[in-house]
Amino acid sequence: MNRQDGVSNGIGLRSKKGSRIYTQRKAIVEPVNGQIKECRGLRRFLLRGLEKVNGE
Repeated sequence: MNRQDGVSNGIGLRSKKGSRIYTQRKAIVEPVNGQIKECRGLRRFLLRGLEKVNGE
């Protein structure tokens, strides 16, 4: 999405148009992020906490 999509032009997410545009994110952006994380092995950690995960 670009700046002409309406969300960043003041329409906002609460409007019908803004909400409709934002729901497209699930189909456009999120699968790509999940695939990248899976390929790089960033899906699961053995430890909890940022400091411990960084050491892992």
